[in-house]
This record gives sequence, structure tokens and C-alpha cells, in this order.
Amino acid sequence: MTMWEDPIVEEVRKVREEHAARFDYDLDAIYKDLKRLERESGREMVNLKPRLVQEIRDSSTLKHAAVVPGNEQGLREPEMQERLARAEEWVRNHPARETDLEKLESSLGITS
Repeated sequence: MTMWEDPIVEEVRKVREEHAARFDYDLDAIYKDLKRLERESGREMVNLKPRLVQEIRDSSTLKHAAVVPGNEQGLREPEMQERLARAEEWVRNHPARETDLEKLESSLGITS
């Protein structure tokens, strides 16, 4: 059985792959180029960073609050911050390398 293919998704993947290849898959270079394209587009970009709510009134008391999307709240917990820091350190100490897919398939008992 084959998965359903969406031509739009395939086009996006193709463009993303070509863009990454232009920068030899260097994430910093890819990021910098995407930010450059953002700036040059002249479009307003959505910023999902927590924002300070300036005016929330409750019984004539002005309150300040940091608004964090529900799906990001767990990321701010100390335990998760520690796990993320360990993951980032692991990534820095284990650079990406070429994978021998035939060797991997063999080790997993997959036959083509």
C-alpha cells in the first residue's frame, strides 16, 4: 500500500531540500538566509514569543502577566529546561554524519 501523496506537500519538500542543499545543510546559514528573506519580503511576520499583557484590570488593580501559549507551558518548567539543555549539549557533542542506510537496514533486520 502506498501513502497518499499531496503535490503541494511534495513541492514544499522539494523547495526546502533545494534551499538546504544550497547551504550545504548548515542550519545556521539556512536560518540566516530565511531571516533575510523574511526581512526582504516586507510582510508582517507573526511573533509567538510570550507577550506582556499591559492592562488587565481586576477591581481597579492593574496586573501584569506573561502570556504563554498552553502548548508551550511545559517547556518553561525547570525540569524540562534541564532536559532541553542536556539535549542541546548532546547535539553539540555529536555532530550529524552520513548514514549507511544499507548497514542500518541490515542491523534492523530489514530486507529490501
